[in-house]
Amino acid sequence: TQARVWRSSRSCARTTTLVSEGTIAAATAGSFSIASNVVYGTRNLVLAMSGINLGDDAALAAAAAAGRLTPGLALNQTVLASLLAGNRAIGAPALESLVLNARNSVNVYGAVDLDASKVGRLVFGTPAIYGYGASGDIATIRAGEFVWTGLADAPAAPIVDLLGDSRLNIAANRVVL
Repeated sequence: TQARVWRSSRSCARTTTLVSEGTIAAATAGSFSIASNVVYGTRNLVLAMSGINLGDDAALAAAAAAGRLTPGLALNQTVLASLLAGNRAIGAPALESLVLNARNSVNVYGAVDLDASKVGRLVFGTPAIYGYGASGDIATIRAGEFVWTGLADAPAAPIVDLLGDSRLNIAANRVVL
C-alpha cells in the first residue's frame, strides 16, 4: 500500500490545496510521500504511519537501496521545512502542532538535524526510537516542545545489524516523556 498526498500517475502541473482551521490528518500502513505540488495550511497536522524514517537524503536513499528502509514516511529537513511552512498566502493558519505517529518505530539513519523549533509542539507517538548511525553520529531534533507519548503496542524489532553507537539529542524548551 502506498499513499501520496496528491501525485498523479499522469503528468499533472496543477497544485492541490488542503486548508483547515483545525486539523489535517492522514494515516496509512504503507509508504507515504508528500508531493511538491501540494499546498496546505492548518493549525494541527497529524500523520500516522507504520514507521517514520529520519535522515538526510543520502542516508535514506542508501537504506532504501539496501532494502532497509521501513514503510512509512521518509522525513528529512527539506520535507520537514515544507510541512512547517504551511501557507499564509491563502490565509491558512500557522502550524501549531505536528504529530508524527509511528505504529512500529521511529528510525533514525545516520547524523540527523531536524529543526521543528518554529512549531509549538512536536509529538512522536511511537513505542520505540531506533538509531542506525555510526559512532560519532548525532541525531538532533529541535522543537519548542517535544513530546514522546509512546504506544501500548510492542515496537517492531530493530534491524539489529544496523543498530549503531550514535547519540540522540533533543533540544527543546520543554520535553515531555
